[in-house]
Amino acid sequence: MQEIEAVQVALGMGSDIGREAFLITVRNKNRVGYTYELTLRFEGEWSIKDQKEKIKGHVDIPEFSFGELDDLKIESRISNDISAEVKAQISEDLQSFLEPIRKKLAQFEQELKDR
Repeated sequence: MQEIEAVQVALGMGSDIGREAFLITVRNKNRVGYTYELTLRFEGEWSIKDQKEKIKGHVDIPEFSFGELDDLKIESRISNDISAEVKAQISEDLQSFLEPIRKKLAQFEQELKDR
């Protein structure tokens, strides 16, 4: 198994943000909800077996809705031509960004509620 020793990553907003709005009626009151799909591109440097590799790819959040941020899942797509084992390890490393992404989305949700 290859060991990844160090990671330095920059995440940026991707240009791919999908959204869908829906209207439901609860107790004769209209409520609006939203579902989003988000893609973040990333670029980083991983130390793999004493060699630094520049890695690029995308982190996808396939679907998230207001009030359901605890269910977030991220999927990664890595652009580089590297072994499946290393890609799997990098994908696992990228899971550590789930909590900071969740916090940012909660902040976004709160800003929309405050409008």
